Amino acid sequence: RILSAFIYVFATVKKLLSPFSYHNVKIKFDGQEIHSKILFIAISNGKIYGGRFKITPEAILDDGLLEICLVEEMGRFKYLSIIPKVFKGTHASIKGINFYRAKEVVIESSETILAQVSGEVIECQKKFTITLLPKSLKLIVP
Repeated sequence: RILSAFIYVFATVKKLLSPFSYHNVKIKFDGQEIHSKILFIAISNGKIYGGRFKITPEAILDDGLLEICLVEEMGRFKYLSIIPKVFKGTHASIKGINFYRAKEVVIESSETILAQVSGEVIECQKKFTITLLPKSLKLIVP
């Protein structure tokens, strides 16, 4: 768990030291369509991202909805200043960070974008469709 958090912190610091890449995207969900220049988008059904970051603090694991955290274009120093707030889950009121909920999310870009699923980098694509299969995992607890 500590290693996982370290990897995400390392990736964040590496990102801060390299030129930011923004993506013009179209995001469709539940009848809405947003066109935005983004730095980062997180889509999850849990509150925690990267071991300790509360990127989607209002997410509920079993409500059947995906929580979307959209980080629009912002400067390096502003991005750096919000990291402690993301760690605590208190970043909802920051200008340029928006939250949405949806059953399905489609992200489209004119250029290929990199994605990460549960910590694993997946092939670059121009279109991603993210859905949630509610109540599809059965657990037996002793």
